[in-house]
Amino acid sequence: MDGYRKYRDNNSNDSRSSPNSSRGPPSYRDDGGRKELFGDAPQRGPSSRGGGRSNASRYYDEDEDGEPYANSRFAQQEEEEEVQGIKQQIGFVKQESLQSTRNAVAKIREAEDAAGNTLNMLGTQTQQLANIDRNLDLAKEHSDRAASKTSELKQLNRSIFIPVFKNPFTKKSREREEVAAVARDTAEHSQERQNIRKYEYESQQRMDQVQKKNERAGSNSGSRSQSDRDRYQFEADAADDAVEDELDQNLDYIGDATARLKNMALAMNQELDSQNQTLDKVTKKVDPLNERIAITSSRLNKIK
Repeated sequence: MDGYRKYRDNNSNDSRSSPNSSRGPPSYRDDGGRKELFGDAPQRGPSSRGGGRSNASRYYDEDEDGEPYANSRFAQQEEEEEVQGIKQQIGFVKQESLQSTRNAVAKIREAEDAAGNTLNMLGTQTQQLANIDRNLDLAKEHSDRAASKTSELKQLNRSIFIPVFKNPFTKKSREREEVAAVARDTAEHSQERQNIRKYEYESQQRMDQVQKKNERAGSNSGSRSQSDRDRYQFEADAADDAVEDELDQNLDYIGDATARLKNMALAMNQELDSQNQTLDKVTKKVDPLNERIAITSSRLNKIK
């Protein structure tokens, strides 16, 4: 216990006698102690270089050659990498656009083929309706003749048992009425055949007009001007010019094909309207013809 007190008293005396004892060992606080600890190493701090700048600030402001960073080769390399990235992005967008136009061209070609086939089918259907109308008109003509012959046959059959005497004074008037009836029937059938031919002619005219309009739609397309192309070209080269040419061709084709589809759609609409009118007319012809045939057949069955 006495030894500990002696050690403490000695330490307290040393601390009171040395003013720098609270800051560490005195041998390391003066210049001599620093030199002994660090050797000849230069002192580091804000004042180690001119202007009060640290090494870190000089690294960001200047390169190793002492030039400003904005004009150094590192900045130029970053700019080149950024430019290359923009060029790649433009190339990717152009390739995506080119593929989209290729897909659109393929789809619109399929639509054109389908529209052309539909238009041809409508033309064939028009011919079939015209033939049906023509055959109905011919059937009506034969039905009228059969009804007339049936009436004549009935009179002849009855005259065998009961003689029929006609008024001789009205013979000329009866002949005139018969001639007028024949002329009326002939004119009616002739007008009907003319209407059928007109219907076929108008249908063919619509087909020809569509063909001519589609040919004109394909000849009106034009490429973009060079100034328009320069707006979407970063560095024009052969490959980029080829992409731009194909884009122009695809877009022109899509525009022309859209115009052709519009012409075919309008023609199909007109053709369907005309066919609907013909169908209504044919329907109105069928019912009276069936009724007349049934009556004539019934009259023939009663003749014995």
